Amino acid sequence: MLSACVPEPESAFNRQLHFCPIPYKPVLKDHRLCPPPAHTCVQPDSVHEPSRTRWRFIVFQARFGFALLVAISLGATVISPDAFAQTISIGGKVGAPLNDSFQQSSFLDSFTSFTKRYTVGPSFEMMFPVHIGFEADALYKRSGYTQGFSFLNAETKVNSWEFPLMLKAALPNESLGAFVNGGLALRHVQASTAIDTTLTSPITTPLALPEPWAHGAVVGGGVSFKLGSIHLAPELRYTRWTSSNFDALLFTSNPNQIEYLLGVSFKR
Repeated sequence: MLSACVPEPESAFNRQLHFCPIPYKPVLKDHRLCPPPAHTCVQPDSVHEPSRTRWRFIVFQARFGFALLVAISLGATVISPDAFAQTISIGGKVGAPLNDSFQQSSFLDSFTSFTKRYTVGPSFEMMFPVHIGFEADALYKRSGYTQGFSFLNAETKVNSWEFPLMLKAALPNESLGAFVNGGLALRHVQASTAIDTTLTSPITTPLALPEPWAHGAVVGGGVSFKLGSIHLAPELRYTRWTSSNFDALLFTSNPNQIEYLLGVSFKR
């Protein structure tokens, strides 16, 4: 007597998730070919969706393509500026902050902040015939603060780089022109703390910041004039930081930043 084809029992886990345990293969029982099981199942999600590694690779390709496109565009404008009739300016910025980098949130005398009154960094500008263009800077600043107690003194030095990316509109003139700019700004901060106690020698350690990056909005304006082959552009600039690098009990980063800058550039 020939035995009937009995389907293999399905586990509760596979029945709940509707997974196929293994691809079905015909089974020969007593010279009879058993048909496939009657229930339907689907393959796991990993068959239908790309893995995380593949997704990261796709994101990397997109970012790399965007960066390559920007690099090619900038290279084309630098190599053949006459084709687009734009003016490219490469130079630098020097200046000074007009307010402190920190604001005290407590009336205790144990905290004192200091801000070095200088700002310096390279600058890039590209202006089109309609007197509208783009400006990007990389500005370095230095600041810090001290905290003193009866047996311990700590001094923290802060190095920051700011990267404003702005649109610029100019009113050119042979003798004296004017301009306004505005856009977004990024700030990256690194800090180290020197601890001096009555029991040990001074120790300098890097300060781990919860937020090394901050972002905000920037606006500014000024005048421009030419001195020989050099173009000078003094300006006032205001940055409103919408995120903070420092957020302690006694102090926080100042969200309002005002500074004076002098742009020195060579145009082609």
